[in-house]
Amino acid sequence: MKKNNQRKGFTLIELMIVVAIIGILAAIAIPNFIRYQLRSKTTEAKVVMGGIKTSQESFRAEYDNYALILQTPAAAVATTKIPWGARACDTTCARNLNAACSEFSCIGYEPAGQVYYRYETNRTIAVAGGGISAEYVAEAVADLDGDTLNGQFSYRTANSVGQVTSGLVTTITTDCPAQVPSGEVFDCRPNVY
Repeated sequence: MKKNNQRKGFTLIELMIVVAIIGILAAIAIPNFIRYQLRSKTTEAKVVMGGIKTSQESFRAEYDNYALILQTPAAAVATTKIPWGARACDTTCARNLNAACSEFSCIGYEPAGQVYYRYETNRTIAVAGGGISAEYVAEAVADLDGDTLNGQFSYRTANSVGQVTSGLVTTITTDCPAQVPSGEVFDCRPNVY
């Protein structure tokens, strides 16, 4: 009987090729996975702004106007979630004094849990007999990836007859175009997180 002295296994070159292939796949997959995670976090802005829209419309039905709401949460833009930090509605908030209704609690809105984005609304006041409809804008800003370029979203109403764009702005966003499509959450800076 003849003895087989050949050893079975992988050569060093074969192992190096496998490691190189795994490295190439990781180099492609990891950035795409990170980008996918960031894109999924932007859904927060769309969901919260949908809730703000519903609450603003309910507020308008009761008070004949929209609320002008300050930035919430009041903290600076960051890469981590922070508590909503709801502030109590001013006790003078009323139909004839809705300028005092300057918190999200006045319109009955608060998201469940913490948020990445900072939210704010602005409005135009309806003028009775003047043909000016009440309008509002809600905007959201966050820096999810920490590159100091803020992702920004805007929602603007279209209550006036024939209105398809709105030029309303808030104090937290400056990069949205002068005219943004009304009635939809608009990404002012696509692919910036």
